[in-house]
Amino acid sequence: MSDLLDIAPQALAHVHIALRAAATVRQRSDIFLWSQGPVQACLPHTLMACALLGPDGKALHCDCFHGTLIDAHVLEAVMAPQNGLLSELVQHCLRGGGEPFWINGPTVPQSAPRPSSFEGTSLDHLNQRCAQLDLGPALVVSTGALPGSRSSCFVFFKVALPTAVPPAELATLFLPQFHLGLCRSWVTEAETVGPKPQERLTKRQVEIMNWVQQGKTNFEIAVILEVSPLTVKNHLQKLFKRLDVHNRAQAVAKRMAGT
Repeated sequence: MSDLLDIAPQALAHVHIALRAAATVRQRSDIFLWSQGPVQACLPHTLMACALLGPDGKALHCDCFHGTLIDAHVLEAVMAPQNGLLSELVQHCLRGGGEPFWINGPTVPQSAPRPSSFEGTSLDHLNQRCAQLDLGPALVVSTGALPGSRSSCFVFFKVALPTAVPPAELATLFLPQFHLGLCRSWVTEAETVGPKPQERLTKRQVEIMNWVQQGKTNFEIAVILEVSPLTVKNHLQKLFKRLDVHNRAQAVAKRMAGT
């Protein structure tokens, strides 16, 4: 790994902030705010998909996080349980020993094993699928198989290159925090009991929140709902107050925590 002290002070400050913020990650909404905030400043990407795996290698939980609008068919192609792109990337990564690798990216580690018995998930196949969805370059990092314990894999789609620090090094540096955060959120959500945030919203507020979560602006929502932008703004202000948040990102995160 390159010496982080050699990078620009501002870039180093972003890395430091992201690492410190990782300590607060306890639930799904925290992962959203962390990945789309401090991590995004260091490792800009369009979509992060992740999988938490049991000791037997089977998926316990899969999720994705994004701060911009992504077509539903693209998300479905990535997150489909059986033959989704995430599932294929996870299995390829684990079969390769958990080494990080690029899809549609600048380089691919030549040392990573490529089992001939694992049909249908060669790098060529994965490159083709990623290109068809216009999600490259994509960076895949994993804890690798952890005997007797849960493991995880994270995929950063459409990484904005170049970055101040090599993306693979950043992702590897953040990997322990991502893994712990995903484990904590999975346990926390399993134990959480109570009304979901959307259950406290009016029908119109839920409708507006759906569009906000898809990245629509107030003007775009107003056009869709055939109301004025000011009406949308008023609904959002009441929605923020009801959810006890201050902005759109916090509102989306809180709603995600309750889904």
